[in-house]
Amino acid sequence: MAADDKRTAALFEMVLNTVQELWIVKDRQMVLERVLSDSGVDVAAAVDNFQPDAEMTAQIDAARRQLLAKCLGPANDLDEAK
Repeated sequence: MAADDKRTAALFEMVLNTVQELWIVKDRQMVLERVLSDSGVDVAAAVDNFQPDAEMTAQIDAARRQLLAKCLGPANDLDEAK
């Protein structure tokens, strides 16, 4: 496979991974908001005002790194192929 083809394939895979991850999060968020709303809990303001503690901040950072690795990983594969 030519280098340009590998780059194009990697970019396409990165976009697909990102869209897949975004949809999973959006779907779960919509379901969660509906479940809470049906239970009489309005979470919009609570989420907007939420301040994570150190443990939650570490969890968020780890999840961010994992997401970036999955979505941008194909670009790393190109570097390793050199």
